Amino acid sequence: MSGSSLRNRLAAGESIVMPGVWDALSARLVHRAGFGTAFVSGYAVSGTLLGVPDIGYLTQTEMAEVARRTCGANPGLDLVVDADTGYGNPLNTVRTVEMWLQAGAS
Repeated sequence: MSGSSLRNRLAAGESIVMPGVWDALSARLVHRAGFGTAFVSGYAVSGTLLGVPDIGYLTQTEMAEVARRTCGANPGLDLVVDADTGYGNPLNTVRTVEMWLQAGAS
C-alpha cells in the first residue's frame, strides 16, 4: 500500500496500532486479524533469519529483501519497515529510504 494512506491517517490524528511482523506470513495473519498497518521489526527479522538479537548482523540487503517479499505479499496493508541506523552514513540512509520505497514500504 502507498505511504499516503498512512500519512493521511496520521494527519487526521488517528491512533494507529502496528503489530510487529517478521515475514510475509506473519504480516498476512496480522492483516487478516483486521489491522491496517504493521511494523516489520528489525529485531524480529534478525531473530528469525539469523537467530541473533538486533545487534547489527542483519544487512541492508537482507532487510530490503524481507521488506520486498512482505510488502509484495500483502497489498492493502501499510507496512512500516525498520531502517535501523540507515545502514551507514547519510548517503547510505538515502539509499535505504529508496530501497524501502521500491519494496513498497509505507
